[in-house]
Amino acid sequence: MLVLCVLARGPLHGYAINAAVGELTGQRLGRGSLSSALTRLEGKQLIEPLPARGRQRPLRLTSGGRQLLEQELEFTARITQRMFETAVPDRAHYQERLAATDTARAYKNVMRRALAARPGQTVLDLGCGPGGDLKSLAEAVTSAGLALGVDHDPHMVKRARSRLSGHSRVSVLQADVHALPVADARVDLAWTESSDASSPGAPNKPGSTSAKSFPSPRYCGTRAKPTRSWASSATPSEP
Repeated sequence: MLVLCVLARGPLHGYAINAAVGELTGQRLGRGSLSSALTRLEGKQLIEPLPARGRQRPLRLTSGGRQLLEQELEFTARITQRMFETAVPDRAHYQERLAATDTARAYKNVMRRALAARPGQTVLDLGCGPGGDLKSLAEAVTSAGLALGVDHDPHMVKRARSRLSGHSRVSVLQADVHALPVADARVDLAWTESSDASSPGAPNKPGSTSAKSFPSPRYCGTRAKPTRSWASSATPSEP
């Protein structure tokens, strides 16, 4: 099928076929393997030779070869579609891959600057997921501070704890953000990303700050300001 795929682009001679296979797969066929494959395909009337050009002997797909290739590609597309329809993606892995994109890193940097965490402070990551932001938050507050992560999903909590097991000033809790296991007036800063974490009466210190991002076509920025309660802060700005 590799030979048929590369010949779908147009006629090629033997060396060019092997070079195209190498580009497609990262590895060329051995001389004997390529020669045997061409002989078999020609015998099945899936490829045919064109008039020689000097020492080169170009080959092209026959109508039968093109039809077979289209059938195989259609079959592969159907199988792939069924796999995506039935496979349940791992949420933690998806969030980690998303966080690694240039766009995600850019708006996280904006959020961190807006939050302005300082050494010795306690910062709360609401809906921390697999813990991708906790390390940078812990580094900002240093060993004199504390980074707390909260998530309701036990899988996310387990992933975050494993990821940050070597950081003594990071703690990850499994809890509902509407019933936080955090003492009153303990949190200086609140960070939440893509989480609907607004709830009145949350235990932030008076004058504390929160930052919230809205990574969507309509909201792609962040706003942070001092608040009496983190529930009233960080409303999205209009584009």
